[in-house]
Amino acid sequence: MAQKIRLKFNHRAFPALRQEPAVAADLLKRGQAIADQANRTAKTPSGMAKAEFFVDGGVTRKKDKRRARVGVYTGNLAAMSAEARHRTLTRALDAGAS
Repeated sequence: MAQKIRLKFNHRAFPALRQEPAVAADLLKRGQAIADQANRTAKTPSGMAKAEFFVDGGVTRKKDKRRARVGVYTGNLAAMSAEARHRTLTRALDAGAS
């Protein structure tokens, strides 16, 4: 018979963790890895510029709350096309796992 496992969270630590510079740096590193993978594997039609995916993030403030965040975005029409046709950015998400 399986034992019951009980978890107890330190809820006061969560806001501090979300603002931690090391967490923001790790998120940016993971976001950059995803963007790099997407840029390497993007397929674009001939005559179109090279697809560009870029990263934006850091510790941001929303209302009275600060938190680390990162986003990977399409930077041009070629990147939008590569994502729409081949799911380039979506397929690159695993690059941020390590």
